[in-house]
Amino acid sequence: MNSLFIHNGWMDAHERLKWAREQAGFKSATEAATVLQIPPPSYLAYENGGRGFAKYASRFAALYRVNPDWLMWGRGTPKPGRPHPAVEIYDQLPPERRDQWLEMGEFLGRKQ
Repeated sequence: MNSLFIHNGWMDAHERLKWAREQAGFKSATEAATVLQIPPPSYLAYENGGRGFAKYASRFAALYRVNPDWLMWGRGTPKPGRPHPAVEIYDQLPPERRDQWLEMGEFLGRKQ
């Protein structure tokens, strides 16, 4: 997508979400949903514009390292943001260990 459209906010929020995911290196919405621990059909609805994602905007912005204000409203530019520490750890893991990391996160989430 042309950077003029990206930086001037001429994209809808769901288009910015998809663009941010792709720029962050996630090849599919399902891959991102798994990392975010969101059911893939729900995440796909956010990217397709079928559901609003204001509730998750900060979380998405942290994972994709973009400005949350840009992600939701198209204000400013998609400046890099600081990811959540768990994302930094995930990024450093070898691919074969990432599933274990996600399982541990699911386990800890059930304990709360």
